[in-house]
Amino acid sequence: MHVAARSVAAKKLTKLFKHPQRFTEIMGFSENGIQEYFQNFFENDERSRQVYEEVKANGTLYAACSIPVMCWLVCSVFKEKSKMSKRMNKSGFRSTTSVFVDFVFILLEHHCQSLTESQQRDLLKDLGQLAHKGILKGRVLFQRNKVPETILNALHSTSIPFLCTFYYRDRISVKEMFSFMHLSFQEFFAALLYTFLDETEAELKLEKLLSDSLQGGYHLLPIVQFLFGLSNKAVSDLLMKKHQQAVSHATCAQLDKWLYEFVSQNTIRLNAHLSNFALQCLYEVNDKYMVQNAMKIWETNGVEIELSSSNMTDYHAAAHCLQFCRRIRSLDLQTSTVENLKMLEKAVRKSDKLCLCVSHASDNDVADLILAVGDRKDLRRLSVEDGALTDQSVRKIMSALHNHRSVGSVHLSVKTINYTNTEIFMNLLKTNVVSEKLSLCVATKCRNSEENLCSHLELQHNYLDRCRAFSISVEPKKLDSDDALIYSGQTFKSIYFCGSDLTLSAFAWRKFLQITSNLKKGENPEFHKNIDALLSFLPSMPDLQNVNLAAKNLSQKCAAKILSFFYTRPTLEHCLFWFAVDSLKGMGEEDICSLLLSIRNGHYVENLLRLDLKPHVCSFSPRTTQSMESTPVLQEISLRFPFMKGDHVDWEDFLRRLSQLWKSLERYPLLSFLRSVPDLTEVMLCLSSLHEIWAVRILSFLQACPSLQYLQVEVDNGSENLGIARGNVLREVYAVREVLFFLGCHHLDWRKSGTFNIQYTLPDHEVVPCIIFYMGNSPEIYNVDWRQFFGFYHKLKSLTEHL
Repeated sequence: MHVAARSVAAKKLTKLFKHPQRFTEIMGFSENGIQEYFQNFFENDERSRQVYEEVKANGTLYAACSIPVMCWLVCSVFKEKSKMSKRMNKSGFRSTTSVFVDFVFILLEHHCQSLTESQQRDLLKDLGQLAHKGILKGRVLFQRNKVPETILNALHSTSIPFLCTFYYRDRISVKEMFSFMHLSFQEFFAALLYTFLDETEAELKLEKLLSDSLQGGYHLLPIVQFLFGLSNKAVSDLLMKKHQQAVSHATCAQLDKWLYEFVSQNTIRLNAHLSNFALQCLYEVNDKYMVQNAMKIWETNGVEIELSSSNMTDYHAAAHCLQFCRRIRSLDLQTSTVENLKMLEKAVRKSDKLCLCVSHASDNDVADLILAVGDRKDLRRLSVEDGALTDQSVRKIMSALHNHRSVGSVHLSVKTINYTNTEIFMNLLKTNVVSEKLSLCVATKCRNSEENLCSHLELQHNYLDRCRAFSISVEPKKLDSDDALIYSGQTFKSIYFCGSDLTLSAFAWRKFLQITSNLKKGENPEFHKNIDALLSFLPSMPDLQNVNLAAKNLSQKCAAKILSFFYTRPTLEHCLFWFAVDSLKGMGEEDICSLLLSIRNGHYVENLLRLDLKPHVCSFSPRTTQSMESTPVLQEISLRFPFMKGDHVDWEDFLRRLSQLWKSLERYPLLSFLRSVPDLTEVMLCLSSLHEIWAVRILSFLQACPSLQYLQVEVDNGSENLGIARGNVLREVYAVREVLFFLGCHHLDWRKSGTFNIQYTLPDHEVVPCIIFYMGNSPEIYNVDWRQFFGFYHKLKSLTEHL
């Protein structure tokens, strides 16, 4: 399902629809997009170029064209009146509202010649009433009996396109429905209604509108913004000239007073949407005296502005209003361009705190970028996205950082990540100028370059743990022109490690970068030697606390090397780690499963290794019903066991045998395999089914494996569970020596949280019957006829399935 709505409605929509969900924000036309739209709109190329140049010469009008509906509207106006540019200058064409006003009057002039001036006034008033009532009631569709006769008559007698007609099929009939051509037009006409009301009625309606708009009724804010635009002197004069109707002085005064009170509140400082709305209102009214007063009041609480869209109108509004500020507490420009930055250069220089994200900055823009940012600031964030900067530009930006009071995070998009700019990167780290995060990434268009040592390089300070975290991404080369990445051979994705001291010599860093560069060469027959080099390098890192390794594709041989390294942990006594493989490959390069190795603190053991494996596709040959019942399909397996210092485990053979289990549990016995795992402590299995024969075998395995403290079997993705906890796992948590047994629902939330929080009562039992009981920790419990017990359980379950 596709739903079109404004971004402010995203939170409400999240609650209405099931997951998975995806939200995409239409950010508007770029400069090239605007030009292309003009070329497609006008059939004559010369006319298209002429209109485009005229619009571009007017910064405000050109900024409005970044919004698709405004671009269409502007083109329509120019198409209707070839001399629109002269009229635009005369009428003070300086705001979004003025575009709508001019558009409406041109349509009336060219499509409603049969209507008298009085009839045109009645039409506009009725459109305003329909729009106003609709927005207050959250309605954008109108049945025929709700539309005034004046509008219906105008629709039949003229070609005026203010309303669109369509037909909605009900169960037994077809209904004629109406809507405004765009929500923006409905909002404009709702605001236009106030020009037709007497002062008393206008005051009462406006007071309620302004009050409701700030009490959760954010959908009313566009009407308020249009009202400020209608109070613009040039627009008001045009309305009076055309229809002897305009926003009254009393309404203008009411709007001014409300806005002054609005900008004095803390609410505006805490809500970026409201602060941008206030700037747009001031920009629409275009009154220098009013803007000066409003910004002076705003400064008393501190001006904090966040611009998160690429809409040029927002930047024009901010530049217009912020020029009257003496001081700006903070400025956050999230999706800016160098051109927008130049527009806001004066405001940027006045800001004490600055967060800046600039897109598509080239080497030619670096000087302007540094000049605009200025110096002696609290530079919270500086990000240059998809800039393809050269080493010289990186050096200039890094050098300019020393001129600021503090620097939080810096992210630069570069042409290549090479030894030169990584040396600049590491030299800056030694100065501690950047307090939070410093990163380099390769621009999207340059990621296939063979010169790249990696695709992403980042260092982050973790003040909570008093350590530095370093990460490097190795992205496989794109082998064809498709959008998706095609991975060839063995491919590493990322390496992450952290410690209190990551200071290495220049030689050591070069060696490490060379190793990571070799890891991105997936088709290299010597790939396993690069794994050896990485594992040899890691112990040389001073005070290493955490290591994360992630691979896209990896052979059993290479994965076994890493498992063995972490299993024995040479010289990494107190290091936490995480190792993930998206696709573990077999001998014939077949995709076997995903792999995850991690460490966690246990309740009864200081540290436990956790190994999770899951096949991407559970493939098995067709069997008879009886065979299916007796031999389930293994869907997932998770093992936990302690470190084994000095012990040797043949991990390659371990992975090979484990991969065979996905094919058939008949030919390759699961429980026999599990007995071969040294000191196995915890097991979680996901099976397609659990017949009583297999349930009994699992209990027998528990008896034969004395080190095993906990075992859980999930059936059919968790719809049914069997679990047993015993020994230290219960003694440490509950100080009891019994064996805990449950069958049915998931009473121990082990899989998600790794804790042993026993929930004796569940709000809703998903499985009936659901059994949980304690048994004495005695060998006698394994002599019980468990097959008979499970047989009775399944019979009882079948009787209750239809209750």
